[in-house]
Amino acid sequence: MSRAPAVNFAEFNKEWISRISACRDKLHERNASGKVRAFLDSYDGHAFHILPIPAVFRREDYEALVDAGRTLLSAQTKIIRHLCDALGREGVLRLFRVPAGMVPLIDWDELIQGDRIVSRFDVVPADDGYYFCEINTDSSVAGSEIFDCLQVFADALDWSLADGFHSPNADKAQLVRKLVVQKGLERVLIFGLHMYEHLGFPSFELEKAYFQAALPDIAVDIVDEFTYPEALLLPEHGAKTLVYRIGVYEDMTCQDLLERMVASGATIVNTFESAIRMDKAWFSLFHDARYQAVLDAREIAAIRLYVPYTFHLAETELDSVLAAKDGYVFKLNHSYGGAGVLLGLEHDAAALRAELLKRGIDNWIVQRLISFRGIDMPQDDSFEPATHNLVLAFFLIDGKAGGMMVRASRSSRVVNVSQGTAKMVWAVPVDSDDRSRLLDELERR
Repeated sequence: MSRAPAVNFAEFNKEWISRISACRDKLHERNASGKVRAFLDSYDGHAFHILPIPAVFRREDYEALVDAGRTLLSAQTKIIRHLCDALGREGVLRLFRVPAGMVPLIDWDELIQGDRIVSRFDVVPADDGYYFCEINTDSSVAGSEIFDCLQVFADALDWSLADGFHSPNADKAQLVRKLVVQKGLERVLIFGLHMYEHLGFPSFELEKAYFQAALPDIAVDIVDEFTYPEALLLPEHGAKTLVYRIGVYEDMTCQDLLERMVASGATIVNTFESAIRMDKAWFSLFHDARYQAVLDAREIAAIRLYVPYTFHLAETELDSVLAAKDGYVFKLNHSYGGAGVLLGLEHDAAALRAELLKRGIDNWIVQRLISFRGIDMPQDDSFEPATHNLVLAFFLIDGKAGGMMVRASRSSRVVNVSQGTAKMVWAVPVDSDDRSRLLDELERR
């Protein structure tokens, strides 16, 4: 695997942003952003905020990233199999500091085989290319609705921007359909926690619509810890049921129910083997020569090209690392939603030392900080440009991908929606000719 010179994201979008901004009257007249807002509100997604202009992503760079993502999942699976052989299950649990309550909720066969992987690769744009900053491998990964927002936006303008692409929700639905057909299952449940109903994130009704469209003859229902059908916990019914789980382990206050779901024989996408795959320690494991020894040349090349140098923090290195803190990002191994991510340049050494010690030195990884000067783009329908920090992401679901989500923040370099610091939009993979054609088409509308 070799890496061709990538095109800077800001440069590739500069003319795109300028020409769409010049069409602002047309966008206002067609109420494109208003229709997107109404779409999100129809699913109770008032905490999601969309930028007024979609983005584009150079197709060649996108395809290279997706290929690298698939390769990293392959490398991860090889290392997992090696760890299970070398350390046994107990050793794997210790290595990833798996809490005792999670152990009964791990499907070891799925961990080793990786047949139900739902993932979102978070990508940091750099001045010289793109690098992975997180691999979120879990059925709960958020943001797939942003493609549907793009579709609404394009339809409002009678613009072919979204043609040929599809929502990550469609890939989730096809994964569910494949499992239902393979196993002869009779019912699908989308299991989400009741607490999520009031956080302002889009409801599970959108997933349900996609799942039902893919399985018109199968009952698809949304349940939570209070409404899960008791009868489906019996083995004769559970074995005929697929459960698509939405909810992180830290929020699960229904341990007994989860264990009964597993005992019923239900097919679950996913139980919490996914937490092992999405542990941030993987970024240091990828760079460890002991584990690279079980990988092939292509997998090692993907790590070298796309994974920023990362190492596990040790107490003996703390002083030297703090002395060079401005060049590092510190990440808590078990964290999500932007929590537990500290940029060294935003903290003085004493405060950073105290925070690292408070959580335990060996619970942190240290990653090289990626430099990106930001991108100037409109923040709202006034179309006044402002400089934004970015984190990009693509979904890889059962090996399939279909576009790039963009999270943008004017105020924080840790760009995260759940902490209220980011807006979102979708980026369509295009080449230069596609980009020009789409702009010309919009201007003719």
